[in-house]
Amino acid sequence: MAAYMIVLIDMQSTDWIEGYVREVPAIMERYGGEYVAIGQAPEVVEGGMSPPSAVTLFRFPNVEAIKSFLGSEEYRPFKEMRAVASQAQILAFESTI
Repeated sequence: MAAYMIVLIDMQSTDWIEGYVREVPAIMERYGGEYVAIGQAPEVVEGGMSPPSAVTLFRFPNVEAIKSFLGSEEYRPFKEMRAVASQAQILAFESTI
């Protein structure tokens, strides 16, 4: 069974993205994570939520791997960098598909 992480992000600045995109994939791979989809300016087609600036979908082996990645010392400086320049909502769930 795989687990998925959905990140809804509102960016106030994009200065952090270049270094994040260059370094974070290798860290994420150590926890079994991979990018599935990345979208800019998603459109809300139903419901009342405000659309985020971007949405990203990741696949991991399980939810524990997601939590380990997000809480890792390796990822911490990038998480802090992201938090200074954006607001994120992160969802994690397991799926049999």
